[in-house]
Amino acid sequence: MLRLRHVTCAILTLAAACATGGVTARDDGMAPPAAARSRNSEIITAAELEDPALGDIDALAAVQRLRPSFLRNRGPVSGQNTAAGLTQISLDGAGLQSIGALRNVRANEVVEMRYFSTSHAERRFGTNAASGAVILVKCK
Repeated sequence: MLRLRHVTCAILTLAAACATGGVTARDDGMAPPAAARSRNSEIITAAELEDPALGDIDALAAVQRLRPSFLRNRGPVSGQNTAAGLTQISLDGAGLQSIGALRNVRANEVVEMRYFSTSHAERRFGTNAASGAVILVKCK
């Protein structure tokens, strides 16, 4: 009976030790670095774009560095429409444009870039967006 108590006590002690292993607080009491904080995978915020490490770059370069997944395309999905499956952009809610138009926008002029999957883009922008994803860019 005494041996059973010792085994039970050891198991409980081990379980308690393992349960505290996932704590994310730092020993020095400081907040985690910016890169470690959670971020929305579908939004690039002005705060991210203002990071001095980015320097003075265009919005396309910022997307390439911060959310390269925004630029992933589905490849050719139509033999008739060569642009089908490619990501497009909308500047301040205007008509859809090629992703290359982001080269004309400075990253520090952007308030937010929001990624819309193909299905969400079609609901928001209509059938013109049915062929691929859209990045909505809001400028200052």
